[in-house]
Amino acid sequence: MKDMVELATNKLLNEVTEQAIREALILQRRANEERAAQKKLEDSGEPYNYTRVAILEDGAEACCQVIWKVFGELPIYIISAIRKIAEENNSPYIGRDSQDYIDIFAAAFEEVSAR
Repeated sequence: MKDMVELATNKLLNEVTEQAIREALILQRRANEERAAQKKLEDSGEPYNYTRVAILEDGAEACCQVIWKVFGELPIYIISAIRKIAEENNSPYIGRDSQDYIDIFAAAFEEVSAR
């Protein structure tokens, strides 16, 4: 019975971690897109507002807090890894496709924490 409980706990923790990574990436990608749109407005002299960018990034960082509880280390490494993936991963369906986001996150995390 103890093995079943441990297996169920590990499975749940894995699912929660992967979902938090996916949600953080979705929010960060939207923040990046919104930032680019507002920057374009700003550069053209039109009214612009970065409030939505801040709100989306706050949501991504809240998901990063969940990830931090699993991975430990410094929260800035978690946030930096999410930002790195959101910028570099070219999938238009980031966070919603079948990529192994735990492995992708682990690789990005190792890279940003090694700096």
